[in-house]
Amino acid sequence: VSKMCPREIEIACHNSADSCTISGPADAMKTFVSELVAKGIFAKEVPCSNIAYHSRYIAKAVIKTPKARSDKWVSTSVPQDRWEEEAAKFSSAEYHTNNLLSPVLFEETSKLIPSNAVLVEIAPHGLLQAILKRSLPDSCTNIPLTRRGHTDSPRMILEAVGKLYMKGYNPKVQVLYPKVEFPVSTGTPFLSYVVDWVHRKTQLPFSYALVAAWDTLAMTLNVPRKQLSVVFSDVHFHAQPVLHDQQSIKLVVSMHRGSGQFEIMDGNFKVATGFINRDLNPIQKPDVKSTGDDSLELNSRDVYQLFYERDYAYSGAFRSIHKANESLTEAYLLWNDNWVTFIDGMLQLNALRQPHNAVSEPSQITSMFIDVKEHLQYITNKYDTEIVKAHVSVVSDLTRCGGILMKNLKFHDLPPSIEKQVDLKTLRFVPRFQSNIDTFTSLLIFTQIVAENINNNVIKIVGIDLHYKDFALFEEMKRVALVDIPGIRVELKKVIKDTLSQTSSENIVKEADLLLVQDLSNDDQVTQMLQHSSCNDVFLINDNQNTTIDIKTTGAYKIVSALTNKNNGKCLELIRFRPAVPTTLTTSVIACSEKDFPSLIAARSKLSPQNSLLILSSYPPFSGLKNLVKEWRKDSSRNNINLIMVNDTKDSRQLAISPGDLAYGILDNAVWGGEYYLPLEEYLEKDSDIILRSEVIGNLESLKWVQAPASTKSGVLVKVHYAGINKNDILRSSGVIRMRNENSAFGMEFSGVTKSGERVMGLVSNGAAQSHVIAQPDFIWPVPLYWTLEDAATIPLAYVYAYYCLHIKVTKVGKEEDIGNSREASFTDMVLRATGGIGCDIVVCCLKGDLKNTYDTFRIHNQENFTFGMHLLTKDRTYTQVDISSIFFKPKVGEVKYLQTLVSEGIASGAVRPLSRVTYDLQEVSRAFHLLAASRVIISEETNSRTTLEDLGIQLEKSQAISSFLRDVHNISIDEEVIPSLSVHSINQIEEKTIDTKFEDVEGLGSFFSFVDPDELLATTELVFLPTLTNSSTMRDDECGVNQTYICIVPGLEGHHERFRSLCERLKLPALVLQPGLGHLQETIEELALRYSKVHISNLKILKC
Repeated sequence: VSKMCPREIEIACHNSADSCTISGPADAMKTFVSELVAKGIFAKEVPCSNIAYHSRYIAKAVIKTPKARSDKWVSTSVPQDRWEEEAAKFSSAEYHTNNLLSPVLFEETSKLIPSNAVLVEIAPHGLLQAILKRSLPDSCTNIPLTRRGHTDSPRMILEAVGKLYMKGYNPKVQVLYPKVEFPVSTGTPFLSYVVDWVHRKTQLPFSYALVAAWDTLAMTLNVPRKQLSVVFSDVHFHAQPVLHDQQSIKLVVSMHRGSGQFEIMDGNFKVATGFINRDLNPIQKPDVKSTGDDSLELNSRDVYQLFYERDYAYSGAFRSIHKANESLTEAYLLWNDNWVTFIDGMLQLNALRQPHNAVSEPSQITSMFIDVKEHLQYITNKYDTEIVKAHVSVVSDLTRCGGILMKNLKFHDLPPSIEKQVDLKTLRFVPRFQSNIDTFTSLLIFTQIVAENINNNVIKIVGIDLHYKDFALFEEMKRVALVDIPGIRVELKKVIKDTLSQTSSENIVKEADLLLVQDLSNDDQVTQMLQHSSCNDVFLINDNQNTTIDIKTTGAYKIVSALTNKNNGKCLELIRFRPAVPTTLTTSVIACSEKDFPSLIAARSKLSPQNSLLILSSYPPFSGLKNLVKEWRKDSSRNNINLIMVNDTKDSRQLAISPGDLAYGILDNAVWGGEYYLPLEEYLEKDSDIILRSEVIGNLESLKWVQAPASTKSGVLVKVHYAGINKNDILRSSGVIRMRNENSAFGMEFSGVTKSGERVMGLVSNGAAQSHVIAQPDFIWPVPLYWTLEDAATIPLAYVYAYYCLHIKVTKVGKEEDIGNSREASFTDMVLRATGGIGCDIVVCCLKGDLKNTYDTFRIHNQENFTFGMHLLTKDRTYTQVDISSIFFKPKVGEVKYLQTLVSEGIASGAVRPLSRVTYDLQEVSRAFHLLAASRVIISEETNSRTTLEDLGIQLEKSQAISSFLRDVHNISIDEEVIPSLSVHSINQIEEKTIDTKFEDVEGLGSFFSFVDPDELLATTELVFLPTLTNSSTMRDDECGVNQTYICIVPGLEGHHERFRSLCERLKLPALVLQPGLGHLQETIEELALRYSKVHISNLKILKC
């Protein structure tokens, strides 16, 4: 055989005269075995775990650099008296060869294992478990990692890791999982289908409103709806009412009999408006080409999975799309003799075709024809159900399905759901003294430290300010108060230091759990206020303005933590004022596992109020230990309990220098700290480009810096140093102006440095707020040497806008003169006085509301509806709309170059100068947007239910954002012109509309009587009429007639008419309630029925026969 083998294959085993085993490289072996089989020689590959045993290739697996055995390695192949020999000291090839050839000295070696040892068996099978149990004491713990035949091997090894953790060890479980790099790749599967979010709203579909208008027209014409063909025109959808569990929807349809104009209201809020008329003309068939059923590849489940991914949740009869093609231009809709679900299916088909990746609601239909007779001809029975073929004509903007034809269907794109988002946090070790950490995170950590030590879930925080001004530390603490910290609630209050008396200041210190102060080392007034108070253990957060000066060095102050702001270098200190005097006796207990709970409980039971208990444990602690200490500390008589957790300390003296004597302390690798909940950070690749995005449109707090995608544009690459935000960025982030796509960015102007090192400033269509931009050469200007890059970032947009208005949209420019403030209503008079009554040739205006109507202006593009009087057209004036974005998308020839020249000439002449600005750090982007969006505030001491938002000083430009917010978030349609006139009473009604009624547990008589009528006479009346759609509650009992039909309601135990009011309001016939009264408590059912009949007969005036 050796002569037949190739050179790379060797004989491994001589099995017999006619059998042998060969060994070699896998590829060569596979080829040679095939050749032998082809010659009729029996040959078969043997699994060998990719190791060529008994050949020269195994030499590569020899341990070339053997390592010394540790003290924990007890050998079962070498006797103990030979452990000092050279061959036994190393994990070498010779050692393991000896291990294979020598007997196992298990009995001798097991005597060397400590009585409290934890033994982990690493083997393909836990073969030694029986031997270990017999040979070792019961106090030893034996943990196998695997067992042959186990039904779930991964579970077994994870349970073994958990047992090690419970024994006080800290396994590095992260090595079991691949490292996750953020952001994840585009191929990562979504987890959305695993989680059911609770923020979905159940809405009344717009199709219901259309059918309600159809019903109303049919009633006015006295024609059954199923026989009435109609045409809708100029239909506008405003807001879909939200269905609550305990509140009923009350739609009111108002219709003009002559024109057919209708308005559908949900209370005081619009649902839909438009025109509806009887249609006697047959629908003209649109020019659509139908394809076969084979093209309808998407079934109902596929279609509604697409809806689910866009945050829709259709169920039941509203899953009316049976099949559809991939382009969603053809589909089969289910026909269940229900026009509401059928029309909604047509709206669904068009909604799914929208490019928006979230919910798109229908906003307008130019016209919709419904031919009820022709519709019956299109109903077919297929797939064991009745279906109708739907066609969408993209070119003609038509949708045809059966007897319905829709024209020009428009949609409004809602921002992604802005219900409360999942706030991901991580429990992380943080050192007590650390640099390179932002202010928000520092305050979040300090708040949790205070909560741990005051044994209270509610923290009362008082900010002591110098005077009425922006208290930055207090404003940042407001953000912390909005964060959902597990088990902690923050109450905030700000006081002005100069207005405090000695008594009030002492009361503040007594009531507060945490004080916010500034520059405590130089503030004698706050220091004296603390000294005069009789409180101990008061926590303070000091914004140390001068890091070179420490606070008073007396023993009354102790810094327990100091964190330095990574952005500005300022230090925030958590100070403990008058720390508690150490107790005379401290009992220390070591807790390693749950088995030590009895000794802990015994130690605590013996603890006197004057003494303290110190518990030492490993870090991380075993399950239940921290919760136990937390519960014990709630006992005010014996709460001197401290828990210190240690991880791999090499110097025990570190235990004696715990900072601040806090309730919980962690000594991790000789560093003192604690474990706190922090927001989960999004990790970006090192040196990656970042861009500003909005995670939730309408929520300025959701603005985040994320990794920027690679750009494919051509132009000049600029590293951005400063970027400006403008009013349109605020409108787009708040949802007032629709973003062009889901990945729209913010900012148009920037300043920075090119690859060649040239300082430049410029404009882009959007996305200036990112680390690098690619700009067109015509939109870039060099920055003068006497300007900083911060100065330069204020130039491009403002001056290009001005030159665009004055030199391109109009061509007549005169001299400039500052005459007053255009924001004042008297500005018109200022202009007339300055021009001798002549006025201006050109007015560039970006005002809104009443101020806009004060001037004869042409309009800057801001998507505002405003009053434009006809008298403005009588004076030979020209009105021009200005949209600066047009220079990027549809510029005229030479227009951009001309603008570039004008700005350059303005810089040279000094006409173009840097503007005033407020600069923010990258991490404060939300504050920057809030500042630009902020309204002025007028504080009114006297408010009542009639006080309006206008009385409170709301800016008119905020009305648009409020209107959009109410529509997109709460499904309430209010015109922006109405917003300023909203009173406190109407705002309360809006709040009641958005919040569902909830049942509450009641006690006493409230369990039986849910309503107490203030009208005692009405409460005892035997017969009460309730308002319905056909009669009012003012109807008297003597107005009953024999020829009318009534619904009679007999109450149960409570016996009061009020609980049936909401039910009867939707009825189309008179309703009356027969109340049992309070004078018949012992009455039987038969007696009650007899009395009711007598009352009823008496009121109907029926004569006895």
